[in-house]
Amino acid sequence: MKLLYFLLVPLLVGCSAMKPPLKDISNAKLAMVKIDNKKTKTYFPKELKKLKYQFKMMQNFMNDKRYKDAKFLAQEIRTDSILLQKKINLKEILKKYKAKEDR
Repeated sequence: MKLLYFLLVPLLVGCSAMKPPLKDISNAKLAMVKIDNKKTKTYFPKELKKLKYQFKMMQNFMNDKRYKDAKFLAQEIRTDSILLQKKINLKEILKKYKAKEDR
């Protein structure tokens, strides 16, 4: 019985000790604001749709106080949006290069 107590108490304390990942959530929100634009909708609509879905899931996790899951998704949203912005930049560079080449 003591073994069970020693295994469960840290688990329960650890779950209740998790604070809302406010910094990660706000970084994800900022990333979504930056990436939700005309270029993204034109070049990468599927990726944008996926990010919006993940954002809704992150909000649901926050409402359900599943902070660990919300933090994971927030970090993933931020990382994916950075990668998506780099893809857009590359697309724009290639577009300009092709325009110069066609002259």
